[in-house]
Parts: sequence; C-alpha cells; structure tokens
Amino acid sequence: TSIQVLSYTASVKRGGTASIKIKGIPGVQYKCSVTYKSGPSKAAGLGVKTADKDGIVSWSWQVGSRTTPGNWPIIITNQSNASDTITVYFLVTDNQ
Repeated sequence: TSIQVLSYTASVKRGGTASIKIKGIPGVQYKCSVTYKSGPSKAAGLGVKTADKDGIVSWSWQVGSRTTPGNWPIIITNQSNASDTITVYFLVTDNQ
C-alpha cells in the first residue's frame, strides 16, 4: 500500500471525537470510512478527501453517544486504486 498511517485515535469514549492522519500520494483522493456494529458510520467529517502536496490527509469525526463499545475498523482507501487500502482499529469505550 502507498498509505502510511501517521497518527490516529486509538481509544475514544462514546460521544468523543476521533481522528486519523495519513501520508499517501499527493493529489490522490482517499476515502475514510468507519464501520460499527450498526453498519457504516454516517458521521460528518468522514468521506473522500484529496491529499495535499505532501500527500497528507486527515479526518476527524464525532463518535455517536450510543455507539456500541468495542474495536471498530477505520478503513482508508485510495479512490484511484481500490486495492490500495489500509485498515486500523480503534477502541470505543463506555462513557462511564
């Protein structure tokens, strides 16, 4: 894969903000998606973004306050080459 994860939120409480930052190919569009028990997240902040001149792209989104606690995948996909993808997992914890 041409995608390198620079940083991401490894653990977040329900209702908190999660983020991921990658380095890819400059000018290429990348899609960030998250899948929970209930299905794909529709959170604002996810979706397709274009890498800057250094190949950097970042996303930030709100985790729902009723999201099921657990390990969930953050999937980054190169929109020009679907086989160029990377997945990392982040932990959603209870609000308590």
